[in-house]
Amino acid sequence: MGLLADKVIIVAGASRGIGAAAARLFAEEGARVVLGARSSDELAKLAGQLTADGFDAVAVTVDLSTSAGAESLVQAALERHGRLNGAYLNAATGDELGRRLTEITEDSWDTVQGLTLRGTWLNLRAQIPELAKAGGGAIVIAGSVAGLVAGIGDSSYQAAKAGVTGLACGGPGVRGTGSSGERRRPRRHSDRWRGRHVRAVSAVA
Repeated sequence: MGLLADKVIIVAGASRGIGAAAARLFAEEGARVVLGARSSDELAKLAGQLTADGFDAVAVTVDLSTSAGAESLVQAALERHGRLNGAYLNAATGDELGRRLTEITEDSWDTVQGLTLRGTWLNLRAQIPELAKAGGGAIVIAGSVAGLVAGIGDSSYQAAKAGVTGLACGGPGVRGTGSSGERRRPRRHSDRWRGRHVRAVSAVA
């Protein structure tokens, strides 16, 4: 049996790249994966491939920068499986032109913060209560060296990823750990969420 046998796992931002690879890895470890992203065609293709390979996967086209999107992804997991055991939050974006701080437009800034930072918070807010109901679980947040070191990526993306690391560092019912490459720098804050322990981890590539 795999490490995630029969666990219900949401993968937010699953349509391509790291998110798609994570979804396949989780499925291969026995998880029932609920895939969320805005790219409906790519998401459906991934879910179809996983299903054809004998895994339990469902695609949910959602805008993860909105509360409705975050909540509908959780609802899809509950309707299909009756519970939620964990999540991998990978949805993010940067300024499409890689502009400097003084050149970034308000619209671009809001788009980056809306998905990368606000979207992460909205997903955490929707998921943590359901993990608590299931007796606990883990949420892994895809971080970035851009949130820790200057000069990597555009300023709006760096600011958003720094905020994402902060979200994983603490809050009611959340224990967070941040890591970067081979050098690990734990940052923890523990509390209880209605008597149940939930763990969040910021994984920095």
